[in-house]
Amino acid sequence: MKKKLIRIGFSFNISKGSASNFLNSLRVTLKQQKIAKTSYFINPLNDCNIFANKVRNIYNKPFYFRVDGIAFDLGLNHIQKTETNDAILFGLQKSKGVIFQSNFAKELCFKTLDSPVKNYKVIINGVDLKIFTDKGLNKRKELNIEEDALVFVTSAKWRTHKRLEDIINTFNEYNTNNKQTCYLIIIGTDGLSYNKNKNIIFIDRIEREEMPAYLRTANIFLFYSWLDNCPNSVIEAIACKIPVICTNQGGTKEIIEATNGGIIVKADAPFLFKEIDLYHPPKPNYKLLLEAIDTMVNNLDYYTNCIDTDVIDINNTAKAYSDLIEETIEK
Repeated sequence: MKKKLIRIGFSFNISKGSASNFLNSLRVTLKQQKIAKTSYFINPLNDCNIFANKVRNIYNKPFYFRVDGIAFDLGLNHIQKTETNDAILFGLQKSKGVIFQSNFAKELCFKTLDSPVKNYKVIINGVDLKIFTDKGLNKRKELNIEEDALVFVTSAKWRTHKRLEDIINTFNEYNTNNKQTCYLIIIGTDGLSYNKNKNIIFIDRIEREEMPAYLRTANIFLFYSWLDNCPNSVIEAIACKIPVICTNQGGTKEIIEATNGGIIVKADAPFLFKEIDLYHPPKPNYKLLLEAIDTMVNNLDYYTNCIDTDVIDINNTAKAYSDLIEETIEK
């Protein structure tokens, strides 16, 4: 007898932020791979729902909770922190299972909220490898970049803790002391321009389907963000076989470790899992970052060829979510 597929409900992808984009990709993949039937949380016929950050369980269905956005920033007032973390606590306590994007996210949750979680799984975000791939067009001609130039790229929704200024500073220092023509492409700047360096190209926020071509324009992805859970921009770069240089705090390093996707630089002091001033991050160690850039440039083929995208394949991610649901929904 054919196994009955579970019907899973999702929130609407209204914000088109990283969490919404990921969950939308997960919903589509579960359906396309015939792993589960999918719908939205407003469907009363759902067997269960998946929520992130905030629960909207109008039919009181079993639900699974993808944790994100814990408030541990000293810059937030008591009301802001309480509202954010109380919503997350409710999700943790009432869900059938919890998904953390990294072990860092899990530790941050356990130590900040001090809430026990019975059923949980650490599942790194995934992307569609048919879309984010090293095969296809790039933007070198459009951006007037020479084919033999060395191109760095970075992408984020830029806020202070993403440390864009430090990325620019290390690029400028490397570029000054390097004979090869170098460029840095910065995606997501919304018209922001830090300097007039002709070798730095600022790209405003773009549609997600344009991202692979911009990533394929580059040789190396720079990402120094402090204390991110699981940045999708890093996963997208690795999926396009662009090796990454990142710092050692937060969940980013776990992506690099799982995919053999680049170099993790011990540029930051240990994080003690306590409230911090998130938007005034420490300066990373430039000397170590520049050494890592030099190492990767001199061994670029090695780092590119070592990348393993299996763990960030959205098909495998969808299967991991489905397995957690099937293991727990009948309990």
